[in-house]
Amino acid sequence: LPRAQALLAELQAMAGPAIARAEAVGSLRRRRETVGNIDLLVASERPAEVAAAFQRLTQLAEVLGAPASAISVGEALISARLHSGERADLRVVPPARWGSALQYFTGSQMHNMALRALAGQQGLAWSDDGLTRSDRGEARESGRESPWYATEEEVYAALGLAWIPPELRENQGEIEAAREHDLPNLVSRANLRGDLHMHTVWSDGGATIAEMAAAARARGYEYIVISDHSQSLGITGGLDVERLGQQRIEILNVNSRYSDFRVLQGAEVEIKSDGSLDYPDEVLEMLDVVIASLHTGLRQGRDQVTRRALAALHNPHVDILGHPTGRLLGRREGAALDIDVVLQAAAETGTILEVNSQIDRLDLDPIHVRAALELGCLISIDSDAHSPQGLEIIEYGVWQARRGWATADDVINTRPVSDFLDYIHRFEDGGD
Repeated sequence: LPRAQALLAELQAMAGPAIARAEAVGSLRRRRETVGNIDLLVASERPAEVAAAFQRLTQLAEVLGAPASAISVGEALISARLHSGERADLRVVPPARWGSALQYFTGSQMHNMALRALAGQQGLAWSDDGLTRSDRGEARESGRESPWYATEEEVYAALGLAWIPPELRENQGEIEAAREHDLPNLVSRANLRGDLHMHTVWSDGGATIAEMAAAARARGYEYIVISDHSQSLGITGGLDVERLGQQRIEILNVNSRYSDFRVLQGAEVEIKSDGSLDYPDEVLEMLDVVIASLHTGLRQGRDQVTRRALAALHNPHVDILGHPTGRLLGRREGAALDIDVVLQAAAETGTILEVNSQIDRLDLDPIHVRAALELGCLISIDSDAHSPQGLEIIEYGVWQARRGWATADDVINTRPVSDFLDYIHRFEDGGD
């Protein structure tokens, strides 16, 4: 995504007057966890000028094919290889076609196939070129001079649907919900009041508690949870009980500086290979927030690793199950959890399930986010930041949650700190 944004920014700097609209489309716009090509869409009345500017972009290593032959009346299509090795495809369309093209090239393929079937039921032919009468190729509405639509909202409305957020366009029930005007009001970054997972120099982070607090407050947060690693994860400099006490004093000192912001002491506590936690219950009880996570033993068999997760979920002091599967995208498969059993246990115990925003984690995935929400679970969206700059990646977790149909009400850290603490303490006290 940052590379696509950089391409668009440079393109607009070079050909700004010729560009009416520009956006990344395809998997990027749907905020998929992984993407193939970088697909860019531009609306312009001067496609040749935009195409020429595209060929001069500094990120381009080579233009693929003969770009001049790809420029037709009012449109252009050019592909290039970037120095990073990725392929970037630029499509330029007339501004009047923007909505039709933006919808079509955002996808997904399955979503578009379902729209095509829906259009067919209404006697329409649907494509990136717009909606036409399927029998005569005429524009749908009497008096319309073109089948094109300038906005996506018009495209969906022409099919009797509410506009569908790009993150939901996977043919997973969103079309039926749009027909009934029953789409969820998806969570946004602006809804988040706090960040519940971050690390400092006390373990493997790169900033002090005060620096993380100042950065989070500057981002508009009302509270954060400092969740440095527990003692057995030695490679991270995890905290023993004595150091936890010392850290508590530092947190109290930082809190004394603010009347509108609060730092909570938590810990990311390792779920050990036998299912026990890295601190005894009397230590866990002292912490404001406990995140239990799997970092080791991820190759254990399905039954054993599931038992470990269940043991953590049933500990009354555990508030959040951190990055539940432990996966690292492109590097390591997650643990072979019986995820359905884990989600059911989280629902029964009231344990919050984390959506971790680290771009190589993005864990839970959207399918399991949605399944968890359907069971009545709450999720948290956390940065797992190791520096003040790392707080910014929480957007990736928000997108992941949106792909799982999450609303603000489904996300615990959209609540004020008092409501958040009331929730986790209620379950520790055995409430229902």
